[in-house]
Amino acid sequence: MKFMKMEKCFTKIDLETLKSIEKLVKMGVRNDSEEKRMLNFSKMDRVKKGWTTNNALFKTEGGNYNIEQVNIELGKGKALETFNENIINFEIIK
Repeated sequence: MKFMKMEKCFTKIDLETLKSIEKLVKMGVRNDSEEKRMLNFSKMDRVKKGWTTNNALFKTEGGNYNIEQVNIELGKGKALETFNENIINFEIIK
């Protein structure tokens, strides 16, 4: 399973990152966390079995530590392909 941490995206956000997230939002579903923690993603459909093929899962984490963040799980299908197609540059860190 592939994950994309929202916190990383928004520390240094740029237009291309925003466009990529918008594409994932269009195919997004959310976990069953409290709607208030999901912020702008609370209107998404709730996740159902088989989501990994066609959806990105917007998932809240960190509630136990008073840290709230939303991760995007990319699954194995359409969302992962969309993410990979939108990579502009990368750096290998050893």
